[in-house]
Amino acid sequence: VISQALWMLTASLCSLPVLTLLDPTLRYLVLLLPLSLLLLLHPRFLQGLLRLGQKVAGRGEPLPLPSGLEPSFYLRMAALYLLNWSLAGLGVWFCLRAFGPIGGDAFPLALAAIALGTVAGFIALFAPVGLGVREGLGAVILAPVLGPEAALLALLLLRGITVAVDLSTALASMIAVSRRQTF
Repeated sequence: VISQALWMLTASLCSLPVLTLLDPTLRYLVLLLPLSLLLLLHPRFLQGLLRLGQKVAGRGEPLPLPSGLEPSFYLRMAALYLLNWSLAGLGVWFCLRAFGPIGGDAFPLALAAIALGTVAGFIALFAPVGLGVREGLGAVILAPVLGPEAALLALLLLRGITVAVDLSTALASMIAVSRRQTF
């Protein structure tokens, strides 16, 4: 729960560049997301929420939260998530460059597109692995950079690269495990 909340919190921070593109009413809604996630991360609130969930589920004693989680732990995790989002944004930026000339000023939108698109895809339970949701929302955000078609193609290229890397890693792991078992 803590990890997912930090993941979404850092994604919402990365999405701040798109606030100017949103309707004024939605701006405030987007700003409420990081604040509510910060509340969720507070140990007392989180423990109460977990107790309520276990009571509703009819389970016994609530599991205690890990003790000794200092604020520095949260900051280190958030820094790693921000690094992860930055690398993902860089991937989007490079994919956009494959379809046209863009400058460094497009990076904040690329970062916001991948962060918001990924979280929206995670939340969209109807879409396995956020398929289509990440690309659709990202294309809407990136349309001012190169146009909607090029933005969508860039995000589809990134999806293809991601799938290829995942499959390559899985194949390499399977080969390594099978070699270890034969010896």
